[in-house]
Amino acid sequence: MQHAFLNIDTIKGESKDAEHKDWIEIESFNQDVLQPRSATASSAGGTTAARVEMTPIEINKRIDLASTALFQACANGTTFPKARIEFLRADKDGKAINYYTIELLNVLVHRVSTALGHDGMPSEQVQLSFGAIKWSYTQQKQGGGVGGKTVAQWSNTTNKPTYTVS
Repeated sequence: MQHAFLNIDTIKGESKDAEHKDWIEIESFNQDVLQPRSATASSAGGTTAARVEMTPIEINKRIDLASTALFQACANGTTFPKARIEFLRADKDGKAINYYTIELLNVLVHRVSTALGHDGMPSEQVQLSFGAIKWSYTQQKQGGGVGGKTVAQWSNTTNKPTYTVS
């Protein structure tokens, strides 16, 4: 069992999961973080780092209750204070463990695309731009349950490793 869910402030989805009621169910996910190669070489002969490029987060989902709200938010250019994506998988006892979480600040619905899939079901590709991001990974113990946790964060607005937008 693997599941992923998205919660954007006031937009309701149709998830019936007890821990993610009314969240948006995600079928696939993509995010790129890119350190562009600088045209300026370092004195040691390597390349130098530039400003990080973070593409909008891209999710694919079935058309649902959230669809019209996402289209409206995109058309309006609405910025939401926050959004959260949670990835779950089953432990050895079948219990859902939240092992990966992405938290976003100043979220803009950047793009919504609708397509008819090979299975005849319409789906949407939604892109989310953001001012700041925090990634959290919780290790899953082999015997069940959760272990240690690691966190990384970045502010696109300040270009620093913080989870703030000011």
